[in-house]
Amino acid sequence: MMTRALELAAQGAGRVSPGPLVGTVIVDAAGEVAGEGFYLYEQVKHAETAALEQAGERARGGTAYVSLEPHAHRGRTEPCTDALIKAGIKRVVAPIEDPNPKVSGRGFAHLREAGVAVSPGLLSDEAAQLNEAYIHFMRTARPFVHLKLAVSLDGKVATFSGDSRWITGEEARARVHELRHRYDAIMVGGRTARADDPLLTDRSCRSDSSHW
Repeated sequence: MMTRALELAAQGAGRVSPGPLVGTVIVDAAGEVAGEGFYLYEQVKHAETAALEQAGERARGGTAYVSLEPHAHRGRTEPCTDALIKAGIKRVVAPIEDPNPKVSGRGFAHLREAGVAVSPGLLSDEAAQLNEAYIHFMRTARPFVHLKLAVSLDGKVATFSGDSRWITGEEARARVHELRHRYDAIMVGGRTARADDPLLTDRSCRSDSSHW
């Protein structure tokens, strides 16, 4: 179930900034999946809320598998901990704390105070990797930078004349567009901009892709 929650969270890639990727699976008292959801910034609805709405009354007495600690403060939405408690969730399984100072540990504490069992730690490494950019920013107040560099075996990026078009193959270029889809900004050197005038667009073929 936690693997599924992480898969759901990943569906928000490129569409949650400045927030984290979050996915939720609600399992009813009989052990059946009752609801699923993931966070998208523009929908102003957190993963827990979306999953609870889908589960309805089946959430009562059930378990919520959430890929990140639910928040207990009021921001753009009401606290997700309140929603989980009100829905009658009896147990929350979440791999890691949210490093946001407004959230960190407070969500788990609020749930425990309300009598909800909290089980942290499951797939914590995978959850941290999924949100590595968000976690890095929250801990350092610095942006997470991903360097994309294509070079030939002799350390060159193009022929002396500049006639070469691509060093990389189709698979690598497809990966580059996946990265463009995920990140908030793309930076290139001034010489590259002047010589190549690159489009720097997201051509990942995602249904929500857009030109930058």
